[in-house]
Amino acid sequence: MPTSWNLELFGALRVLEVRGEVVIKQFRTHKTAALLAMLALSKHARRWELCAHLWPEAAPEAARNSLSAALSVLQKELGDDAICADRKVVGLQPNAFSTDVSAFNAALRESDLERAVAIYCGSLISGFDEDSFVPLAREYEEKRAPLYCVQLQNQETQADWAALRSLARRSAEVYGADETSFGALMRAQHGMGELDAALRIYEDWQKWARRENEIVSDAARHLARKIRREREQPGTSPTSYIVSNAPFSATQNDRSSTRSRQRTRILCFQNGFCDKKLQCELKVRPR
Repeated sequence: MPTSWNLELFGALRVLEVRGEVVIKQFRTHKTAALLAMLALSKHARRWELCAHLWPEAAPEAARNSLSAALSVLQKELGDDAICADRKVVGLQPNAFSTDVSAFNAALRESDLERAVAIYCGSLISGFDEDSFVPLAREYEEKRAPLYCVQLQNQETQADWAALRSLARRSAEVYGADETSFGALMRAQHGMGELDAALRIYEDWQKWARRENEIVSDAARHLARKIRREREQPGTSPTSYIVSNAPFSATQNDRSSTRSRQRTRILCFQNGFCDKKLQCELKVRPR
């Protein structure tokens, strides 16, 4: 049977036709949606297991009746052939469904980080607090976090500032603002020459840090000072910091202080990615 449905499980649960049209984004009941999500993640399950997970406090007969009612709703919405069920086991029709979770796992196996990041658009089955979903959602969140760090760092290494800004904004919108998204946004705006925008990001970062009882990193304060100097001297031509493959810039004033000899300075700071302490060597050569 050809694939007829795409199930989106990251973020809000949705059912789409293969051509992309949304068929279901609001389910009649929460339990009906949870049942579909559970079948999508497990392919098939025993009836008693579904009853235990979805109606743990109900009497056995009441739980079985609730399961039958939820299955009938799904069959009406998706068609009688969409659900395979007998007296013991319930599952989705083989090959009739695809899921974004399967696509995400395939992207990880193929080391396609860009595609994996694009697929992961929110926590797994957000809004579902059933015990069977919580550890699985945590597992995928642990997979997601380093992917964003690596992809952000790759884009910064390539000086793809527009892509870096877009991904950092998406990260902030989907998962909430944090040090990683603030730092990436600030560096992206700086890399694009949007100095005022970069400083506004830094100010928002400071406000967020005070509100969350966090500390803005030394790297961010250092970059903010450089941006202010660059803004005051618009004709300066920036050079590059080589910081664990993450580009920063040094102004003409930094270079002018080294006319007679090469100078090496060691800067220790907290990197914006993955909260790792790095030691970086800044080499400024005389002109």
